[in-house]
Amino acid sequence: YEATNSKKKLLSSNFSINQLIFYGDREINRKLKQQLSRYMQTKNIKIFDLEIESDATKTIVSKDSKGNAKNFNLNVDILIKIKRTNHQDIKLLLNESFKYNNNEDKFELQRYEQGLKNNLSEIIVRRIVSKLSNIQ
Repeated sequence: YEATNSKKKLLSSNFSINQLIFYGDREINRKLKQQLSRYMQTKNIKIFDLEIESDATKTIVSKDSKGNAKNFNLNVDILIKIKRTNHQDIKLLLNESFKYNNNEDKFELQRYEQGLKNNLSEIIVRRIVSKLSNIQ
């Protein structure tokens, strides 16, 4: 077993990130920055500047007979502008969502939602890294 963002994988990545600029959801951006900043420490031929705009939306999917929320959907949208010297900018739109049940304990529900945001952010980071690795 080898961690997704292990030091060995970072050293073997074929790109580095020069600059990260974030707009939007603070929690999502914090997680993205934490994961992507690891690629700022590497030196490679392909160097990117990223502008990332994030949005997290929680919607009610269904209600019970009393009108109380029964199920939610958490949707995370990420718009990335990939800039590279002497190359055309690339825009990338990523979306991840997850449906989940309501919880009577609002504190536990909030913790669960925060964990969901973290998990969805990690999935998005893997997709960003994959895309950057495949850009010629």
